[in-house]
Amino acid sequence: MFGIEFSFVAVFGCAGPGGWGPVWTPSCGFGGWGPGNWLPSGWGWDDGGFGWSGGGWNQCGGWRPGHDHHHHHHKPCFLTGTMIRMADGSERAVQNIEAGDRVQVLENGALSVLDVTWSGYADTVVQPNLPDDQAAYPVRIARHAFGKNQPARDLLVTSEHCVFVDDAFVPVRMLVNGATIAYDRSITHYTYHHVETSRHAVLFSENLTTESYLDTGNRRNFRSGGNVVWLGRARSWDEAAAPLVVAAERVQPVHAALAARAEALGYDMAPAPLTTDDADLYLTTACGHVLRPARQTGRSVMFMLPAGVEAVRISSRVGRPSDVIGPFVDDRRELGVLVGAVTLWDSGQTRAIDAHLTSEALSGWSVRENAPMRWTTGDAELHLGARAVDAVGALQIEILAAGPYRVEGATPAVRALA
Repeated sequence: MFGIEFSFVAVFGCAGPGGWGPVWTPSCGFGGWGPGNWLPSGWGWDDGGFGWSGGGWNQCGGWRPGHDHHHHHHKPCFLTGTMIRMADGSERAVQNIEAGDRVQVLENGALSVLDVTWSGYADTVVQPNLPDDQAAYPVRIARHAFGKNQPARDLLVTSEHCVFVDDAFVPVRMLVNGATIAYDRSITHYTYHHVETSRHAVLFSENLTTESYLDTGNRRNFRSGGNVVWLGRARSWDEAAAPLVVAAERVQPVHAALAARAEALGYDMAPAPLTTDDADLYLTTACGHVLRPARQTGRSVMFMLPAGVEAVRISSRVGRPSDVIGPFVDDRRELGVLVGAVTLWDSGQTRAIDAHLTSEALSGWSVRENAPMRWTTGDAELHLGARAVDAVGALQIEILAAGPYRVEGATPAVRALA
């Protein structure tokens, strides 16, 4: 029928043994995704099809993950005690800076002075069940991390706070190396502070160049120590003192240089983790039965469907590109496998299953793409429609990309893009 060897064995549906019927003998086996099919970065095909392009798909107008800077509920801020350089060259703790004070800034490569127009603060509690970058752990930038006395003392900021490096702002979460720039898990509750200047600027915090507050619409989330009522409009990164850079090809060299400096300073760097490209792909029925692949040919993975099964879940390993490849990749989604076409053979008929490409409501799927494909998040529901109660079917799933995935228990990856 499909060039598959058949044998007669018991077929199990949701009600248990469902009689006798033909199922595929997995003579082909399922040993991962085959040799030489994947880019070293693991997120696409190397045959001129889909490919990794600094954090997104570069074909068919597909998805490119834009940065989510300032969009997450964790804001870019300084922790209490951070010393900010004032107009006269002295330093003042950030919590003691008020509207009307003057601070020293870097503009067009030269020192200048700007007025503080607003200061605010808020409290946060870490959510340890989330990944470090989303849990609200602060990032500790060790003394000398960026250069001699840059910073002059350890600097604590939130993960979305930007440092000014190579004439651009880079979120510090993208520079974490686990040594000189690392999440401080000993701090689980803290107060953080904003300092806004008359125009967005590069401040000196502990002698390291960092961003001042840019109001992108979140000012209402903070309290102010003064009596100033701010009626100004929200701003965008088009009005920033320097461009925001999150493209991997720009950030990775900075990350690598900082990691090399950490080693030169005597810090122990975490070893590269173990990873795998094997998605451990399988289906789960509504009653919990696991269906393993019967055959895999190229991008197509075949499953045998017991009679009466009208819905399955596509299950696999999960990985975040920012964890598996490195934090310099600005994609923090939980990704399972990238699914293309799905075809059901049932009762002598062939039917295309495309709900995953058209419906937003399905659980276990990432955002819809601008092309006929969609990532799972590791456990994605797939409705097959009504089926005959006595007919065994076959389901073919096109897997366009998968992995790499961290091996359980491995440390976060920091590795080069291909």
